[in-house]
Amino acid sequence: MNNLDVSRMQFVTGDYNGDGRDDLATLNHQADGTVKMWTWTARPDTLFNGGLAGWSAPASSWAFAYARFFSTYNN
Repeated sequence: MNNLDVSRMQFVTGDYNGDGRDDLATLNHQADGTVKMWTWTARPDTLFNGGLAGWSAPASSWAFAYARFFSTYNN
């Protein structure tokens, strides 16, 4: 996990393990061009467990630049 760069990440919160606590997830545009989902689940003491790598896509199959969890609303 030492190649995580916050400028190459998009964060979103949610309850990813069904325990009622807000967890943290990110899509990370890895240095090799792949895109990987990382998840940190919340602990009862308000800290997070270590990051777990999940879904991953090869560099040539998914355009990270066009992915948005959230976007500004323009009226």
